[in-house]
Formats: sequence, C-alpha cells, structure tokens
Amino acid sequence: MQKTFKHKYYYDGCKGMKPINCFMFLLVVLFFLSGCSAVTSLNPVGTNPIQIQKDDWEGCWCSGVEKEEMFLFVWVKDKDKGVLRIGVVAEVKEEKDLILMKFDVQLRQGKSSVFGNILFKEFAQGDAKEDETNELLEKSYFWFMIKNVDGSIVIYLPNAVTFKELVKEGKLKGETVKNSSNKFASDDIVICEPTDKITQFIDSYDYSGKLFDWESPLTFWRIVKGIPFFNE
Repeated sequence: MQKTFKHKYYYDGCKGMKPINCFMFLLVVLFFLSGCSAVTSLNPVGTNPIQIQKDDWEGCWCSGVEKEEMFLFVWVKDKDKGVLRIGVVAEVKEEKDLILMKFDVQLRQGKSSVFGNILFKEFAQGDAKEDETNELLEKSYFWFMIKNVDGSIVIYLPNAVTFKELVKEGKLKGETVKNSSNKFASDDIVICEPTDKITQFIDSYDYSGKLFDWESPLTFWRIVKGIPFFNE
C-alpha cells in the first residue's frame, strides 16, 4: 500500500526535482540554510493579514525530494487572520529517523504579492545560546514570498546577499547577527523596519536586483485535499 501511494502521488507528482538530503531540505524550509544566511524581520512583512479558504490550503503537500520522504500537513487555524498550522513529517534515511515539527505561518498581503511570516522562536532549536543576538532573532520573523497556484505552493526566499548590501548601504535599517542554532550558515540579517516600510520597499524594489532567490524556489504539490481529522 505504501509503495503504491508513493509511486502514484509522490514520485510522479514531484518528477524532475534534484534529490538532496531531506534534513538539509527541511532546514532550508525553516530558513536554516546550509552555508547561507537567513533574512528575518523584527516586524511581519505584508501590510494586512489575508483571508484564506480551507479548500485552497488544507491537505497534505509533498516536496520534490526523490530519495527522501517529506510531507507538509496544512490546516487553516484562523481563516480571517490568515494563519496556517503546518506539521512537517520527514524521513531521513541516512539517519534512519523521522523529523517531526509544527509551527504557524501568517499570510499577509503586499501590493501584488503574498508573504508568509513565521516567528523564529516557534521552531528555533533549543541548543541556541541565550545571548543578546539570539534574543533579537527570537523576536523576529522568518518571511518569504508565497504563491498557491494550480495545486502547488511555491516559496521564494529572500536573497541574503542582496539584503546585506541594502543594510550596508543604509537603504534599510538592519543588523547582522550570529545565529548559534544555525551551525551551517554565516551570520543572519535582521531587518529593523516597521511593517509598512519594509513591505513598501519590497513592493517597489527592482526585482531584477535579486531581492529574492528566483532561480531556486521551494515547491510543494498537494497530494491529498483536506485534513479530515481537523474538520469542525
């Protein structure tokens, strides 16, 4: 039964994606990027929460990882405030273990795009040292551009190199901080601007300047619609 399900819905639906280690892929999804910095914001990105519909979001979604198992279970926690509850189940074959995580994502509207926001403290690992740097990160949000089109969720991560340059040039207020829970990456960037200003800046910025990583989006396909055990 499991092999039939995997063949029919998983591999066929996710064909063409390059296989990578599932644990590292999960870190990417959670913005602990291998060898890269994360971009966070002290305030959520997007001017207002969007209203969301269960039919558009709820269900089980699979990533394009071919050699590992990874699924997102998505439930609409608050449709009026745009809050999704995400459960992650990922098999790490090299470790012969499972990764189980959950966190909330708030969807907020920009001028022409939707942004997802996750509180750092919702999924930061407990081995982070308690210092001023991590206190700043814990107050911040991981954020990204998100599109839900034709049965797929596509996530574009902010380009850390570009945001480092913008902060250095004084175009955005921000701080470079050390994330001790991210053992694989260099320093992270925390944007210290009000919600309206950072959202307006992103909406008006020349996207050809690589504000986002357009070449390597994270893509998930819905393989099961709805979450029966969450139905009211």
